[in-house]
Amino acid sequence: VVVARPGRRPYRHVTKQEVLDREIGDYRKIVDDLGGNAAPRLLETLGKLEAELAALSPAGRAEPACQDGSRRQGLFTDCAKVGAHFVVAVDPDYFDPARPKTAIQLVTISAPSEGAQGHPTLSPILREAMGQVDLRAIQALLD
Repeated sequence: VVVARPGRRPYRHVTKQEVLDREIGDYRKIVDDLGGNAAPRLLETLGKLEAELAALSPAGRAEPACQDGSRRQGLFTDCAKVGAHFVVAVDPDYFDPARPKTAIQLVTISAPSEGAQGHPTLSPILREAMGQVDLRAIQALLD
């Protein structure tokens, strides 16, 4: 759970171009590091990523990137698809540099998800405790 200041998001959506640029850069660095010893499959993947970026229109490059955890159908998935999630990055503009360095501007709370693997006795207790946390009261302290 991420608790942010009211009406503000501490993250931003990442575009398809940003994702592809990062992936291409990572693959290109590996290929460069390996020199002439790069595996054909590695070069093929790099070529596919470069072709995918080249095929995107300017509007397509600016679209938010969504993924569903599998790469069976490529790097991206339709954002409206069940199970899809936006690729996000921290938005540095969220944080107010004028506030003291000790000011709490964001709170994250971690608790086991329903159905996730975890301690059979402790996980349900932690989930129940999380349900009793007053998130609005925490949020009010951030304003």
